[in-house]
Amino acid sequence: MEQTLQPNSYWVIEEFGPFDYSITMQNKGFEMNYMKIPDIFCGIDFSSNNFEGQIPDTFGDLAGLQLLNLSRNNLSGHIPSSFSNMKNLECLDLSQNQLSGQIPTKLTKLTYLSSFDVSFNNLSGPIPKGNEFCTFDSKSYEGNPRLSLETWNKQCGNARFLPQLQQPPSITEEDDTSEYDLKIKWVIISIGFLNGLVGGVIVGNELTTRKHYWFVKKFARIQSRWFA
Repeated sequence: MEQTLQPNSYWVIEEFGPFDYSITMQNKGFEMNYMKIPDIFCGIDFSSNNFEGQIPDTFGDLAGLQLLNLSRNNLSGHIPSSFSNMKNLECLDLSQNQLSGQIPTKLTKLTYLSSFDVSFNNLSGPIPKGNEFCTFDSKSYEGNPRLSLETWNKQCGNARFLPQLQQPPSITEEDDTSEYDLKIKWVIISIGFLNGLVGGVIVGNELTTRKHYWFVKKFARIQSRWFA
């Protein structure tokens, strides 16, 4: 059966020229606005276009594609295994269509894939595990009652990929720690105060002694002049 994408409506570009037009793309769950078509990013966003039919296998020939968004259409049939040839693909969104069958295990070859969404389709069977597929959130697969989500959670649950977090200290430990820190601070302040006080007394005494000696010596000279 020939695979086609059939839009309900379309428009034709009658004049060709520089494509410095602003565009909006869905990238990894976020709406990205570009003032002009980027030349360092290769992506296709056909979302929300009421496309019908099956997804062509020829998409797999787009080896340099980084983003492919076909979400919110009326696409049917299987997910092409040829998608595994798009080695640079980072984002694949096929959500909210009528796709059926299994998720191709060959998609685990997409080592750059960081965002994957096939939610709300008619997919069935096991979910591929291994490589990037063990890092995707379970929401990427919801809305597919016949997908083996429970099995995937057991074999490739996201919980075991989270870093081991330290348990928060108990209230008693926090109080003990706070009291200990407070004591340390007061000891440091006391030492600093005593050092400053002792140093001030020594310096002050030295200055006072020198000033007294200078005064006596100066007064003796003046007195000798008066009575000479």
